[in-house]
Amino acid sequence: QCATGECCENCKIMSAAHVCRPKNDECDLPESCTGKSAWCPEDVFTVNGIPCKNGKGYCYNGQCPQREEQCIKMWGPTAVVARKYCYDQNTRTEYYAHCKRNGGRYIACQGRDVMCGKLFCENGDPEPNYGQLVIFSECKATFYSSSEDDYGQVDTGTKCGEGMVCNQNECVDLEKAYKATNCSAKCKGHAV
Repeated sequence: QCATGECCENCKIMSAAHVCRPKNDECDLPESCTGKSAWCPEDVFTVNGIPCKNGKGYCYNGQCPQREEQCIKMWGPTAVVARKYCYDQNTRTEYYAHCKRNGGRYIACQGRDVMCGKLFCENGDPEPNYGQLVIFSECKATFYSSSEDDYGQVDTGTKCGEGMVCNQNECVDLEKAYKATNCSAKCKGHAV
């Protein structure tokens, strides 16, 4: 029946009950063999907007994006999220504090969007893992010469308030960001 594949054992296709890809975390779902193919089905994950990490975030494309993890990835294991004062600087139009970038022009955040602009951290390693260092008043950020490769912004899907997530550097309602959070009402029982 088969020679290779996650759902192939002793040249036989495994039963539909066999889990071929366990879930990675609370935003992921396990995949099981179909009983008809030697290959594990496409990776699927929970609906965007489901609370995760004890309410610290919301699932987004199989992940639970949070500023804490973004700071650790950028600055190492001792990094923490900077205080609100740092994020309030995102109302500026500077290379080190802004919401969006259009070519060489920096666009300020509206007040409600400051937590979705430039990522600010404290502590951690002296130099970032990506980009170039900017530091002021203990607020650490990074900057990049290319707007396409700017990893110094808060990730899309990061929680910015109760029922709110960052979407294209704006803090918006979950319903607007993900088009629907009441999936069972809109997906006719086929939601995962």
